[in-house]
Amino acid sequence: MRLYVDGYNVIFAPSAHDFHAESSESAREQLLSLLSAYRHVTTDSITVVFDGHPRGRMYPQTQNLYGITVIFSEADADADAVIKRLIAKETNPQAVTVVTSDNSIRNFAKRFGAKRVGSEEFLRHVDRTLEHAHSSRRDDVPIEKYEGLRKDQVEYWLKIFGADKDEE
Repeated sequence: MRLYVDGYNVIFAPSAHDFHAESSESAREQLLSLLSAYRHVTTDSITVVFDGHPRGRMYPQTQNLYGITVIFSEADADADAVIKRLIAKETNPQAVTVVTSDNSIRNFAKRFGAKRVGSEEFLRHVDRTLEHAHSSRRDDVPIEKYEGLRKDQVEYWLKIFGADKDEE
């Protein structure tokens, strides 16, 4: 599946994530880090679009970070216009999911047959997906990693390494 994410719309969505960091650059990095983790457990292709070219930075308009395509809108356009342009260019818009709570973009995507997911709903989905992936990996790890060794196992290893029981 191809995801088009309205970056700042997701950052400013009320959610368990606090992307409201000391700077917009930091908030963008936090979102991209979360999406990178998500991308590693799914097969989704992710494009994140942000409003405006960051002032004072020499980023290219389109770049690849953490395996995610990141687009900054032109100075005279906003992320909404870029996302709409991406949807309109799609050869198969039904295979696209647009992540935003912006009604203008959602209505545009609907006309093209693209799926729409609200920002808060998407963040909950990402959290569930990452939690599931994390809990699945935990099943492969021996329980001793979390519970520690039994007393007889500790005594065995202390004996093997020649540790004096009084030195514990």
